[in-house]
Amino acid sequence: MDMYVPKNMLEEISQTFSREEVQIIPKRYEVLWRPDTNNLFRYEKGRMLFSFNLRDKYYGLTGYREGERRSFIADPIDMLIIWSKMQNPFVPLASIARKVGLSQQLVSYHYRHHVIGQWMYNGVIAKYLQNDNLTLLIKILTISSVSALKMLELLQRIPFFLESFVPINDYKSIFTWLVAPHSIIKCLINSFHEIEEIEMVEILGICDPPTEKIRTFPWRDINSFRSLIKAGKHEKISI
Repeated sequence: MDMYVPKNMLEEISQTFSREEVQIIPKRYEVLWRPDTNNLFRYEKGRMLFSFNLRDKYYGLTGYREGERRSFIADPIDMLIIWSKMQNPFVPLASIARKVGLSQQLVSYHYRHHVIGQWMYNGVIAKYLQNDNLTLLIKILTISSVSALKMLELLQRIPFFLESFVPINDYKSIFTWLVAPHSIIKCLINSFHEIEEIEMVEILGICDPPTEKIRTFPWRDINSFRSLIKAGKHEKISI
């Protein structure tokens, strides 16, 4: 989130530099977002179980203001969004809102300013799933560098993607770690072929957490990988 210098401070700073031009650079503050510190859910036999009644919790909350963007503790609406996105990454926010009787504007606010802004998927869901599921290194080839950036932004909003990046020498490709149960992996990868701007999806590597701990990404030169599984435009992948 960008924090700008208040106007009164800007005037004081400008006066101290006499006639010289002053460029005020916004500072970026990063907040660690920890949904597991508020006792909102628990894990039991590999499943995420809620320990609250959503409506009761929601109506007990107050103060939905601009300053709430800096909140670092998840609330029930944030957890509802992550839960729904785990079941179906492309579910519309309007559907989530209708399911629990909340306004679409409120759910959209939480999604944009809490869920996306704090990268909750990367820190909670994917790393937790590493305990019992394989981690795949996937390459997604798009039709242009603009499409690659759009796809990179999309991956940041979808559960199960641990980390993603566009390499400096290949602006049309995205490399990402995907951690999910087998049935979800197949469905998720095949859904990419419905996107016209994607040319190819390749599975380059498989890492089994119990036998090989994932190190800093990428854990070896990406050019050393060869495709284990490859599917072109409109082709369904078989895993």
